[in-house]
Amino acid sequence: MDFIIRDKETGTFIDEFETSFDAYEALKAYEAEDRQEGTYTPGFYEVVPKYLYQVVDTAGDEHEFLCTDSAEEAKAAARELWYHLTAKEKISHIIEVRMNIEEDEFGLLSYDTIEWK
Repeated sequence: MDFIIRDKETGTFIDEFETSFDAYEALKAYEAEDRQEGTYTPGFYEVVPKYLYQVVDTAGDEHEFLCTDSAEEAKAAARELWYHLTAKEKISHIIEVRMNIEEDEFGLLSYDTIEWK
């Protein structure tokens, strides 16, 4: 999953990273630079996932199938994925559509799920 740094108040995109760790490291560097320039404002930057919705199969190791900004596209992808599972696979697979995904600087995820069936 990709992460972006943005202006927390306006949502203006600043930079993009492949991991939350890299994004948080860059955020610290931006804040240090702001302090040196005398423009530091606490909480100005935030790290957020690049996409709003994620379709995940939670069987065994989680496998991400889709990241999108569209709730309807995410729900349709979840239904399509579920349709192609066999009856036996449906017992052990949980397909989730996640939103409000947040990952802290230690890599711990929090999110909400939405109904897609």
